[in-house]
Amino acid sequence: MVWFQVELEEEWKEEGDLIVEDIMDAYLNLTLKVLRILKWKQSHCPLATYLVKIDDDVHLNVLKYLKQLQLYSGHEAHNLIAGHLYNDTDVIRDPNSKWFVPNEVYSAPRFPKFVSGICYVFGVDAVPKLYHASLSQPLFHLEDVFLTGMVAGNILNMKLSHIPTLAIYWSPVYSLVTSSCTFYETYVAVHSASVDNLRCWSRFNSERSEERRVGKECRSRWWP
Repeated sequence: MVWFQVELEEEWKEEGDLIVEDIMDAYLNLTLKVLRILKWKQSHCPLATYLVKIDDDVHLNVLKYLKQLQLYSGHEAHNLIAGHLYNDTDVIRDPNSKWFVPNEVYSAPRFPKFVSGICYVFGVDAVPKLYHASLSQPLFHLEDVFLTGMVAGNILNMKLSHIPTLAIYWSPVYSLVTSSCTFYETYVAVHSASVDNLRCWSRFNSERSEERRVGKECRSRWWP
């Protein structure tokens, strides 16, 4: 892992876009990692309007996402917790699953309503509320369930907002029926995009520029 540490240091020196915490990078520590993010945000940029947490395999349409955020204002924007909303999700008892939850850890058969951790956004006032309320609760390893369901929903009684144009899973059908301009106008994010899927991004951007320049409906395919 020494080579990886060297690459991280080089990235930080060149771009200044990394924050490194003294914590083991493991799935079971995800809740701790996100709480560290909330703490860092409050310490270094408390007035930032939004905080977006996104997984590294999520294909984000930044401009469309910004348009989505413009739909919120005032108190709703300040206390925003938004993403793909799950209702009445069954707790997984299969010990072979990475989402396995022992009965002694959480005995209810279903989770409270929560926002998927693949991509969610917190408003400026939501961040300190979630962080401070979390400190008094027993930590739960599924960070999205813990933060947005147990803490935001059950403890703080905060509203959770659904973003319908956030696609949970990449579907091959997108390559058959969706042109780049349609994708640009429709989805704010797509999860589980492979390396081949992500090659669409550069083609998507180049086609979008050409389509807007010409000003006509696009019919080209942009799948790698």
